[in-house]
Amino acid sequence: MDLTHLGGLAPALDGPVATGSDGAMSERLRLRFEKPGFLSRHHDVVAVDERDEAGADRFLTSLDRRPSSSAAEFALEGRAFTCRSKGVFTTRFVLELDGDEVVALRRRGARCVLESASGRDLVLRKMGLLRPSFALLEDGEEVGTLRTTGWIAPVLHADLPGDTPLPVAVFLGYACTEIRSSDSDD
Repeated sequence: MDLTHLGGLAPALDGPVATGSDGAMSERLRLRFEKPGFLSRHHDVVAVDERDEAGADRFLTSLDRRPSSSAAEFALEGRAFTCRSKGVFTTRFVLELDGDEVVALRRRGARCVLESASGRDLVLRKMGLLRPSFALLEDGEEVGTLRTTGWIAPVLHADLPGDTPLPVAVFLGYACTEIRSSDSDD
Protein backbone atom coordinates (compact mmCIF):
# COMPACT_ATOMS: atom_id res chain seq x y z
CA MET A 1 0.00 0.00 0.00
CA ASP A 2 2.50 2.60 -1.07
CA LEU A 3 0.51 5.77 -0.62
CA THR A 4 3.25 8.32 -1.18
CA HIS A 5 0.76 11.18 -1.21
CA LEU A 6 0.42 10.81 2.58
CA GLY A 7 3.50 12.98 2.93
CA GLY A 8 6.18 10.64 4.22
CA LEU A 9 4.30 9.27 7.22
CA ALA A 10 5.82 6.07 8.53
CA PRO A 11 4.20 3.25 6.52
CA ALA A 12 4.11 0.83 9.42
CA LEU A 13 5.29 0.31 12.97
CA ASP A 14 8.70 -1.00 13.82
CA GLY A 15 8.05 -4.18 15.70
CA PRO A 16 8.35 -7.93 15.82
CA VAL A 17 7.77 -9.97 12.73
CA ALA A 18 5.23 -12.78 12.47
CA THR A 19 5.54 -16.11 10.75
CA GLY A 20 3.39 -16.41 7.64
CA SER A 21 1.53 -19.53 6.57
CA ASP A 22 4.50 -20.54 4.41
CA GLY A 23 6.87 -20.35 7.39
CA ALA A 24 8.67 -17.25 6.09
CA MET A 25 9.08 -14.24 8.36
CA SER A 26 6.79 -11.34 7.46
CA GLU A 27 6.00 -8.05 9.16
CA ARG A 28 2.41 -7.49 10.26
CA LEU A 29 0.65 -4.42 11.56
CA ARG A 30 -1.59 -5.44 14.46
CA LEU A 31 -3.89 -2.86 16.01
CA ARG A 32 -6.72 -2.91 18.50
CA PHE A 33 -9.59 -0.37 18.51
CA GLU A 34 -11.16 -0.13 21.99
CA LYS A 35 -13.89 2.07 23.43
CA PRO A 36 -12.82 3.13 26.93
CA GLY A 37 -16.46 3.11 28.07
CA PHE A 38 -19.77 1.72 26.87
CA LEU A 39 -21.13 5.16 25.85
CA SER A 40 -17.80 6.57 24.69
CA ARG A 41 -17.69 8.33 21.31
CA HIS A 42 -14.09 7.45 20.62
CA HIS A 43 -11.82 4.46 20.19
CA ASP A 44 -8.30 4.16 21.57
CA VAL A 45 -6.01 2.69 18.90
CA VAL A 46 -3.14 0.61 20.28
CA ALA A 47 -0.31 -1.35 18.68
CA VAL A 48 -0.70 -4.93 19.85
CA ASP A 49 2.87 -6.08 19.16
CA GLU A 50 4.57 -3.06 20.75
CA ARG A 51 4.90 -2.39 24.45
CA ASP A 52 5.30 0.86 26.36
CA GLU A 53 7.57 1.29 29.40
CA ALA A 54 4.93 -0.27 31.69
CA GLY A 55 4.65 -3.35 29.47
CA ALA A 56 1.20 -2.49 28.09
CA ASP A 57 0.29 -2.35 24.41
CA ARG A 58 1.49 0.99 23.02
CA PHE A 59 -1.19 3.71 22.61
CA LEU A 60 -1.03 5.27 19.13
CA THR A 61 -3.94 7.65 18.77
CA SER A 62 -7.56 8.24 19.65
CA LEU A 63 -10.21 8.05 16.94
CA ASP A 64 -12.65 10.73 18.16
CA ARG A 65 -16.19 10.83 16.76
CA ARG A 66 -17.71 14.28 16.38
CA PRO A 67 -20.94 14.91 18.30
CA SER A 68 -24.10 14.23 16.23
CA SER A 69 -22.03 13.17 13.23
CA SER A 70 -20.45 10.05 11.79
CA ALA A 71 -17.19 11.92 11.16
CA ALA A 72 -14.15 11.10 13.30
CA GLU A 73 -10.75 12.70 13.76
CA PHE A 74 -7.34 11.42 14.77
CA ALA A 75 -3.77 12.74 14.82
CA LEU A 76 -0.53 10.96 13.88
CA GLU A 77 2.95 12.46 13.80
CA GLY A 78 1.48 15.93 14.33
CA ARG A 79 -0.92 15.74 11.39
CA ALA A 80 -4.70 15.87 11.76
CA PHE A 81 -6.81 13.41 9.77
CA THR A 82 -10.58 13.30 9.32
CA CYS A 83 -12.62 10.21 8.45
CA ARG A 84 -16.17 10.62 7.22
CA SER A 85 -18.92 8.73 5.49
CA LYS A 86 -20.51 10.22 2.41
CA GLY A 87 -23.52 9.35 0.34
CA VAL A 88 -26.93 7.99 1.03
CA PHE A 89 -26.87 4.75 3.05
CA THR A 90 -23.15 5.25 3.82
CA THR A 91 -21.93 4.23 0.38
CA ARG A 92 -18.54 5.94 0.53
CA PHE A 93 -15.96 6.52 3.26
CA VAL A 94 -13.11 9.03 2.91
CA LEU A 95 -9.88 9.85 4.72
CA GLU A 96 -8.94 13.52 4.54
CA LEU A 97 -5.69 15.30 5.36
CA ASP A 98 -5.89 19.09 5.57
CA GLY A 99 -9.28 18.96 3.84
CA ASP A 100 -7.97 16.97 0.86
CA GLU A 101 -9.29 13.47 0.21
CA VAL A 102 -6.35 11.04 0.22
CA VAL A 103 -8.06 7.64 0.37
CA ALA A 104 -11.64 6.45 -0.16
CA LEU A 105 -13.61 3.24 0.23
CA ARG A 106 -16.62 2.76 -2.03
CA ARG A 107 -19.19 0.36 -0.58
CA ARG A 108 -20.83 -2.12 -2.93
CA GLY A 109 -22.94 -4.59 -0.97
CA ALA A 110 -20.71 -6.72 1.28
CA ARG A 111 -17.57 -5.32 -0.39
CA CYS A 112 -15.76 -2.00 -0.19
CA VAL A 113 -13.22 -1.12 -2.87
CA LEU A 114 -10.24 0.98 -1.75
CA GLU A 115 -9.70 3.92 -4.09
CA SER A 116 -6.21 5.40 -3.88
CA ALA A 117 -3.29 6.45 -5.99
CA SER A 118 -1.38 3.28 -5.09
CA GLY A 119 -2.67 1.31 -8.08
CA ARG A 120 -3.23 -1.80 -5.96
CA ASP A 121 -6.52 -3.70 -6.21
CA LEU A 122 -7.67 -3.76 -2.56
CA VAL A 123 -11.11 -4.83 -1.37
CA LEU A 124 -12.57 -4.93 2.13
CA ARG A 125 -15.08 -7.81 2.27
CA LYS A 126 -17.60 -8.19 5.08
CA MET A 127 -17.81 -11.65 6.70
CA GLY A 128 -20.30 -12.90 9.27
CA LEU A 129 -23.75 -11.71 10.23
CA LEU A 130 -24.07 -11.33 14.00
CA ARG A 131 -20.58 -10.06 14.67
CA PRO A 132 -19.30 -8.73 11.34
CA SER A 133 -15.64 -9.05 10.58
CA PHE A 134 -13.81 -8.06 7.44
CA ALA A 135 -11.16 -9.52 5.15
CA LEU A 136 -8.73 -7.28 3.28
CA LEU A 137 -8.19 -8.77 -0.17
CA GLU A 138 -5.51 -7.93 -2.71
CA ASP A 139 -6.10 -9.32 -6.19
CA GLY A 140 -8.66 -11.71 -4.66
CA GLU A 141 -6.33 -13.12 -1.95
CA GLU A 142 -6.76 -12.41 1.75
CA VAL A 143 -3.88 -10.28 3.04
CA GLY A 144 -5.43 -9.02 6.28
CA THR A 145 -8.39 -9.13 8.63
CA LEU A 146 -10.37 -6.80 10.86
CA ARG A 147 -12.32 -8.86 13.42
CA THR A 148 -14.78 -7.80 16.08
CA THR A 149 -14.83 -9.51 19.49
CA GLY A 150 -17.15 -8.92 22.43
CA TRP A 151 -20.85 -8.11 22.56
CA ILE A 152 -21.44 -5.29 25.05
CA ALA A 153 -18.21 -3.42 24.39
CA PRO A 154 -17.01 -4.68 20.98
CA VAL A 155 -13.30 -4.47 20.23
CA LEU A 156 -11.96 -4.41 16.68
CA HIS A 157 -8.69 -6.30 16.07
CA ALA A 158 -6.80 -5.44 12.87
CA ASP A 159 -4.14 -7.72 11.39
CA LEU A 160 -2.84 -5.98 8.28
CA PRO A 161 0.20 -6.16 5.99
CA GLY A 162 3.26 -4.51 7.48
CA ASP A 163 3.47 -1.99 4.63
CA THR A 164 0.02 -0.53 5.44
CA PRO A 165 0.42 3.18 6.23
CA LEU A 166 -0.75 3.81 9.78
CA PRO A 167 -3.31 6.50 8.75
CA VAL A 168 -4.84 4.03 6.29
CA ALA A 169 -4.98 1.32 8.97
CA VAL A 170 -6.84 3.68 11.33
CA PHE A 171 -9.15 4.67 8.46
CA LEU A 172 -9.95 1.01 7.74
CA GLY A 173 -10.83 0.55 11.41
CA TYR A 174 -13.12 3.59 11.23
CA ALA A 175 -14.85 2.25 8.11
CA CYS A 176 -15.40 -1.17 9.72
CA THR A 177 -16.94 0.34 12.86
CA GLU A 178 -19.19 2.56 10.73
CA ILE A 179 -20.34 -0.34 8.56
CA ARG A 180 -21.04 -2.42 11.66
CA SER A 181 -22.98 0.47 13.21
CA SER A 182 -25.00 1.28 10.08
CA ASP A 183 -25.83 -2.39 9.50
CA SER A 184 -27.04 -2.85 13.09
CA ASP A 185 -29.33 0.20 12.65
CA ASP A 186 -31.08 -1.44 9.69
